[in-house]
Amino acid sequence: MTKNNSFLLAFLFFLFAFTGCQTGKVVVPEKGLIFVTPQGKTIAVLDDWQNAGRLRLYDRTGKIAAVVGSDREGGCLVLLNRDGQTAASLQSRPQGSQLALHGKPGKGGAVLQAGDKGGALKIFDPLGIMTCELSSDKSGGHLEINDAAYHPAVTLAVGTGGGGISVYDHKNRGAGCLYSGAKTGVCTLFDRTGKPVWMAP
Repeated sequence: MTKNNSFLLAFLFFLFAFTGCQTGKVVVPEKGLIFVTPQGKTIAVLDDWQNAGRLRLYDRTGKIAAVVGSDREGGCLVLLNRDGQTAASLQSRPQGSQLALHGKPGKGGAVLQAGDKGGALKIFDPLGIMTCELSSDKSGGHLEINDAAYHPAVTLAVGTGGGGISVYDHKNRGAGCLYSGAKTGVCTLFDRTGKPVWMAP
């Protein structure tokens, strides 16, 4: 955050606190409240967007660098890169929250989600296809790693009854499985056709 933006946020807080004590409300003009430097350069705009509040912060070149908004479901924060594309976003919704990190267009990213039922971390490749997911719920945790064809290559699951790891071949057929429970464990190996050829115990 630049020095100008820091002063702006402090000024906004003072403005709302002061006017709130005097009149109980602040009426935003139709075109919004536009904040400019002594040189006349716009650094922020506070306006009404879809019957909700929105604050846009601008960088030194006059491009939007960050957007803070709200709607009926919650709030959001969006950070933009120099090309005006989303670099990161934080959203709050009734079912939970989400943090998304983006590379340049077509350069992958990551999404972190949290909710009442558990959390999840998803990793995406340059084509935007998920290649890895780590999640959890009431029964335990789960890790899935996909191969180049976006099929599960390795899965690891841990629950109340035990845990297991599975390895798959390029045709999405099980190559090996290892499971363990409260009383015993099982290891199974499969051939090229997916048929079990060895099991222990």
